[in-house]
Amino acid sequence: MINDDLVDEINQLGLGIKIGESKLSLPLYSDDIVLMAENECDMQKMLDKLHDWCKKWRVLINTDKSKVVHFRASRKKRSEFQFRIGGNILQIIDKYKYLGVILNEKKDYTSNAENLSAAGGRALGAIISKIHSLKEFGIKTYEKLYVSCIVPILDYCSSVWGFKDLNCIDTIQNKAIRYFLGVHKFAPKLAINGDFGWLPSKERRWCNMDRMVRYWNRLMDMDNSRRCKRVFLWDYELSTNNWSSSVRTIMSLVSMDDNFQQMLKCDVILAFAITKTLVLKR
Repeated sequence: MINDDLVDEINQLGLGIKIGESKLSLPLYSDDIVLMAENECDMQKMLDKLHDWCKKWRVLINTDKSKVVHFRASRKKRSEFQFRIGGNILQIIDKYKYLGVILNEKKDYTSNAENLSAAGGRALGAIISKIHSLKEFGIKTYEKLYVSCIVPILDYCSSVWGFKDLNCIDTIQNKAIRYFLGVHKFAPKLAINGDFGWLPSKERRWCNMDRMVRYWNRLMDMDNSRRCKRVFLWDYELSTNNWSSSVRTIMSLVSMDDNFQQMLKCDVILAFAITKTLVLKR
């Protein structure tokens, strides 16, 4: 675990990303440290402070695993600044996996979705290899296996990125359907999905399990002093090309605009039922 004195020393610099009236500089999880700054000079000051603290307490930093990601607009050039920890130069990379999610420098979740679909594909292959020889295998059992063993992989952390159209996630679901139906890979997607009755992955991520609408409800219950809630309130005020604007679109589709405007919890079961009805009407 990270000592509280390191957190205090970093926070005393008064640097970080401005979130409303406060600044976010040092998200922590177990022994992982993430430093966040608005410019290169601020980031280097934080790295220097981290180096001094490690030197004081004789803590070694694995500079091979420590990287820098410059998050920015797609047309903006990547920083050429040389970030250092002591005498070591940190590599600037285009994406980094943190807590199981791949974060891309252009704020795009395609790489993350491709990683999850690859893992989901391996899980599907493992299930198919175990049930292939079983002749009496019903659709309900197969669906239970898919929902329990594969969907959690495909939808990992989708409460954040689930509003995106990501074909690679749908590919795994279509593959699972084709296997059970025994049709070739060129069978029309519309036909196989119609026969099976499964929701497309995007609509599933909106309401099902602990996804976007459920996460909205969790945020509504959260105390305003929580860091996560403060970040949400900042995002909500912007509501342009961000997570909140995507949730607003979802709520509009399920006729719950007032819930978004008044920041009220949603009826997830009703939202899921409306979503399924809308999909069936297509």
